[in-house]
Amino acid sequence: MNIRRFRRIRRIRRKLRTRRLSMSKSATLTKDIRFQQWVEQVQEFQSRPSGMSMTAWCKEQGIAVSTFVTRLHKVQDKYLEQTDANLTSPVSSTEMVPVVTPTFVELPVMTKAKTSSSVAVITCGNAKIEISEDISETLLIKLIGAVCHAQ
Repeated sequence: MNIRRFRRIRRIRRKLRTRRLSMSKSATLTKDIRFQQWVEQVQEFQSRPSGMSMTAWCKEQGIAVSTFVTRLHKVQDKYLEQTDANLTSPVSSTEMVPVVTPTFVELPVMTKAKTSSSVAVITCGNAKIEISEDISETLLIKLIGAVCHAQ
């Protein structure tokens, strides 16, 4: 094999390697942009007119309800992961901690028979949180973290 051909093949391989890297970066960027669109969509859903159901809102937006619910759950999961990471990661006094602005997501209200009375009530503005004695420790820690981030 002559030297020119060898150099040409090497140049082509480098170009292909660079393209592969840039493709993976663009795929990650696309995924991040798509997720941000989902966050915005959830925020728009939260600001819908009062009394409008999720089904009516999805129909107006041209989105299948199942698709929106999947996106809603992914946004909620991501927020909970960030909250968990902030609560469980040890921080040294010299380490800078990035401030994460929480994204609030409306959770569907699950109705069930009231089995226990409230042990504590936290009121902040229009928000009211009633804590019962059967609350799990994990949920209480997440709740306190969310309240701390909201202030």
